[in-house]
Amino acid sequence: MKQQTTMKNIKALYKNIIQVGYCDIQHLTSRLNATYYTCGVYGWNSDIYIIDSDTVISTGYRPFGNMLVDRNTLEKYEKLGKTTTTTEQQENLLKEFATEIITKYGRN
Repeated sequence: MKQQTTMKNIKALYKNIIQVGYCDIQHLTSRLNATYYTCGVYGWNSDIYIIDSDTVISTGYRPFGNMLVDRNTLEKYEKLGKTTTTTEQQENLLKEFATEIITKYGRN
């Protein structure tokens, strides 16, 4: 079950925050459960998926982060996400996705 948190808390805890819009990685996360969610005066803002001790993905109506993902990379991984058949495959693919984004932005 997801826990409510704040954007401020996530920014304090994680160095790499990948920002992804609503439904942009729906096939990539369909079998996974977000660890946290954020909300504001207008309701739900985003789900937070933890990748490792330094990295999370924020996805939703009002995601936040310090790394934006280009459309080609999103489409590539969404296409791969459609072919996954297990939770473990999705977890590994999500980690691969995050690693590629971090490499592009030169953070680690």
